[in-house]
Amino acid sequence: MKKPEFPKPRLIREDFLPEPMKNCRIKKVTENELTKYYPQVRVLFWWHNLFSLSEYYDGFRTLGEAQKELCDFLQKPVVEYIEFDPSRDCK
Repeated sequence: MKKPEFPKPRLIREDFLPEPMKNCRIKKVTENELTKYYPQVRVLFWWHNLFSLSEYYDGFRTLGEAQKELCDFLQKPVVEYIEFDPSRDCK
């Protein structure tokens, strides 16, 4: 009696995987003939307008302006506080 042969597992091709979730987007709002662009960042399950508390609350007039401001915002240095305990870390 022969052992049953099972098919080999197929590898999942990367091009079939869903696109990774993006954390930034630019929302386009058109009212009549006026178009405005709002850079947004994902916070948990919601999208937050980055410049809601600044002078650009009404959005940007061109996509280029919105992209530039979003890039400038994302490239700011990140401040991080690291815990330091001299009795533990100094040897």
